[in-house]
Amino acid sequence: MDPKYEDFKITFDAKITADADQFPNQRLVLDYLHSRLKGYAAEITLPRFRVGGFNRYTTLEEAFADLDEAFIDPARVEIAIEDFRALRM
Repeated sequence: MDPKYEDFKITFDAKITADADQFPNQRLVLDYLHSRLKGYAAEITLPRFRVGGFNRYTTLEEAFADLDEAFIDPARVEIAIEDFRALRM
C-alpha cells in the first residue's frame, strides 16, 4: 500500500470519528472526502461524485473501494514475501 494513501485513510478515519457530530450522514462524509482528494485520486472518483452523475457514491465504503483498487497493489503480499526471502539469502 502506498504509505501516503495509508496515512490519508488513517487520518481521514480519525477525523470523521473524532468529529462524528459534524458528519451525521453519509452524504456529508462523502462531501468531506471529496474535498480532501487531490490529483489522481480526485480524477478517478470525480465521475461518481458528480451531482446527477451515474451511479453516485452512497457510502464511504464504495468510495474507498475505488481508491483501494487504484492505490493498493493486488500483488502486495507476494511482493512482500519475495522481498523477505531476498533479505534472508
